[in-house]
Amino acid sequence: MSTRTPAALPREVPGDTAMWIFIFAELVTFALFFGVFAWFERGDPAGFAAGRADLHATTGLINTLVLLTGGATALAGVRSLERTGDGLQAGRWFLAAVFAGLVFSLIKLSEFAGLFAQGRHLSSSSFHFFYFFLCFIHLAHVWLGMALLLLARRHKASGTSARERLSSWQAAASYWHMVDLVWLVLFPLVYLGGGQ
Repeated sequence: MSTRTPAALPREVPGDTAMWIFIFAELVTFALFFGVFAWFERGDPAGFAAGRADLHATTGLINTLVLLTGGATALAGVRSLERTGDGLQAGRWFLAAVFAGLVFSLIKLSEFAGLFAQGRHLSSSSFHFFYFFLCFIHLAHVWLGMALLLLARRHKASGTSARERLSSWQAAASYWHMVDLVWLVLFPLVYLGGGQ
């Protein structure tokens, strides 16, 4: 029986260093985009409020819940792999996260289509430019996250150690959580307003 306490166990960052450098760079980039958005909003609060009136916060909230559900299932997949080593069971959790990404994508594309049908596009106003730009860039990251989850899921034990396989799953899930984190800033900033 081991007498090691949880504090004495070795601590490792999940995934791999390259993924964490990439995640950090992505977060810095989005922070800059958000800063520019806030700067422009400060210069035209009425225009941004008018543009924001075209959006439906309920849709953004639903997408928030969908993405967070995907994050929870990605985490469940990693935890399942850690506990059992069963890639099939863990892979089902990753598929659920990919499904959440698909639902998010369909809702977001439907939202874009609705705005286009109203005659709103990138050149309608500064707000609309930033809305479409930020949301599309984020959506592209959702798609990349889905691809990483699917690639990690396909990462079978053949030719790789269990540790390498777990690392690839952790890296994919960590990226997915970065996508969640970005949305948790983007949603209130763009849909709800930052306050003057």
